[in-house]
Amino acid sequence: MVLVDTNGKIVFKENPYLRKNLEDDIDKLLKGETLQDITSNVEEEPEVSNNVDLATAIDEIEKNKKILSVIKSDEKEQERAAKMYRNSCVFVIEANYYINTRKVHLDYTNCRNLEGDEDDV
Repeated sequence: MVLVDTNGKIVFKENPYLRKNLEDDIDKLLKGETLQDITSNVEEEPEVSNNVDLATAIDEIEKNKKILSVIKSDEKEQERAAKMYRNSCVFVIEANYYINTRKVHLDYTNCRNLEGDEDDV
């Protein structure tokens, strides 16, 4: 998207998501005012992140899938699992794109939920 002031000067040429209120921006430009705070709608990139490489996360998931398939084929493990109130494993890869730095942060979480009697978990 491009915003041009009344003098024909390009004052903004980026993703419209970067602007909080495009209507206000256009009104200001029509009045001859200048735009302030160009990246006002951008989520800041975290200083500390669990940023992981996608290949690393996928490798971890594949390793866990192999372990889980062995567990699922074991009769004793199936009996233990049947006694649990809840047993699940969910792999989550969350991606956040920070438009101001044009970086993607990936967070990988292996969520395991095992509930039951102490001897069965």
